[in-house]
Parts: sequence; C-alpha cells; structure tokens
Amino acid sequence: MNLTSRQLAEVRELRKTIGARIHYLRVQHRETLHHLSHASGISIEKLDQYELGKGEISIETLVVLAHALDLKITSFFATVS
Repeated sequence: MNLTSRQLAEVRELRKTIGARIHYLRVQHRETLHHLSHASGISIEKLDQYELGKGEISIETLVVLAHALDLKITSFFATVS
C-alpha cells in the first residue's frame, strides 16, 4: 500500500497517540513494563517502543494488551488526558 506523505504523518501521529494511551493506562493500573510484559507475552523492549509511538502495533497486539490490563480495546483510542 502506498500512502501519501500526509497519510504517513497521520499514521505516525496515531502511533504516538496510541502509545501515549498505552503508557497512561499502564501507569493508571500501576503496572510496570516488566509485569505487563509477563502478562502479555510481549517483550519489555517492544512495549517500550509501542509506548514511545515507535514500531507498528497490530490490532491483535492491542487486543492482547487490553486483556492484560483488563480493559476494552477501545480504551486505547480514547483521548489521552
């Protein structure tokens, strides 16, 4: 799929927003990266990348993280406070 530069910028911004939301929700649930890594089966390094908005995160990964944090997947798409 070929995205325009505007679409690519939108994707980068969305990754940052979702990453910030993952971080916010993890902290709100008082979970460490280590614990979330153990609960989700995702490496600490990968979780850190996701929280920083780097790397491509799949819907499947968001489902796994939602379950590990006992949330609905839609929680990752809410406005970051």
